[in-house]
Amino acid sequence: MATDRSFTKSDHAEGVNPTIALVGSGEYLDVCRPVDEHLLSLLDTGERAPRVACLPTAAAKDGERVWRAWQDRGVAHFTRLGAEAVAVDVIDRRTADDDVMVRDIAGADLVYLSGGKPALLHQLLEGTAAWAAILGVLDRGGVLAGCSAGAMVQGSHIAGLRGGAGSTGFGLLANTIVLPHFNEYPSLAGDVVNRLVGRARNIVGIDGATALVRHQDQFRAVGRGSVSVWGPNGKGRFHNEDLPEGTLSISG
Repeated sequence: MATDRSFTKSDHAEGVNPTIALVGSGEYLDVCRPVDEHLLSLLDTGERAPRVACLPTAAAKDGERVWRAWQDRGVAHFTRLGAEAVAVDVIDRRTADDDVMVRDIAGADLVYLSGGKPALLHQLLEGTAAWAAILGVLDRGGVLAGCSAGAMVQGSHIAGLRGGAGSTGFGLLANTIVLPHFNEYPSLAGDVVNRLVGRARNIVGIDGATALVRHQDQFRAVGRGSVSVWGPNGKGRFHNEDLPEGTLSISG
């Protein structure tokens, strides 16, 4: 059932990039409620409640107690927001190809990847039926949201420790490295940016309780903090506003 399908813009209906959200930190906490309410508002589900699938995959190596706690928080959080939320136990490559897990993902309108280890998240999902199901959700107008590791993995590359050699991401944002928790470790963040400038076309730093959202090819900063971008037009910092066209260069 596994597939080698990866994302390219031509995969998506009418050549429009899919809706994604990169969250700096704070998944499933009330401080992120404005972000998640915004994401749910982007969904067209008619009279029914939106369906949310919560995947703890990035925390799979932290033990069942940890990853189940992430699931429980996610389900409780989105249920409070009026969604129909389900926990999806994708914690290794076997479960990433499990028919029941894949069906739960495919039936969602919003898929949420919570935090943990970004390289592990990519390793466990790449080429699996679960990842193909996530792309299917995007194809029909759904949303992929990821926090911390779940945000990092959506870029083309994942930064290594202190900006060192990293690994490949899924490329939903081409030519981009995503740095979450950006306002929580300012000295480290500045050092990492200095190491990365010139190695990627875009560097995106996302504060806690904040998201960079792409919807219908428009980027918007949403939430409590700011989104910092080093792109083709230099550095920009944005708070609860649309990013000007050309701020991010995302062509492949």
